[in-house]
Amino acid sequence: RRALRGLEATAGGDPGMLGAIASAYVDAGDANHGLSLIRQEIGRTAQPSPDIQLAYAGLLLKTGQDVEAASTLRALQNRPMNAAQKKTFDDLAFMYNIRQADLLRERGEFARAHDTLAPALAQRPSDTMALAAMARLYAANGENDKALEQYKRLLQKDPDNADLQMGAAIAATQ
Repeated sequence: RRALRGLEATAGGDPGMLGAIASAYVDAGDANHGLSLIRQEIGRTAQPSPDIQLAYAGLLLKTGQDVEAASTLRALQNRPMNAAQKKTFDDLAFMYNIRQADLLRERGEFARAHDTLAPALAQRPSDTMALAAMARLYAANGENDKALEQYKRLLQKDPDNADLQMGAAIAATQ
């Protein structure tokens, strides 16, 4: 953490650097400091840059603060962004939708989870994260054969993925 504090001083107002440092704090178990670092930068101006807001939204997703992440993404939705910012925004919105589908699945709201996941799958039909979420949904809904088939296809692309291996094993034994 001492190294991170040293980097803070050199980051200035560079949103990319601040986002990386804040994310490292979260990874090191100090989510509050990471979030505080970004919040301080956001508070310095009346209209924070899309870059710092995107870094903040990513950090909020990483720490499971979905309500605030959704609010931040909504605030960014109609702001002008360059191509790189737009891609980051789209990726964060995509991850948010997957997370929401997983939360609905965990609450047993399978139809709503499917409805939340369907646009993500339509947008990125070969995305491992979205397909794995669908496999989890199949398994939770008792459709273990479909879940296992989905996991097998995913494992062909990513055979060393422990989460996929575990999901396949569970689906195979149900």
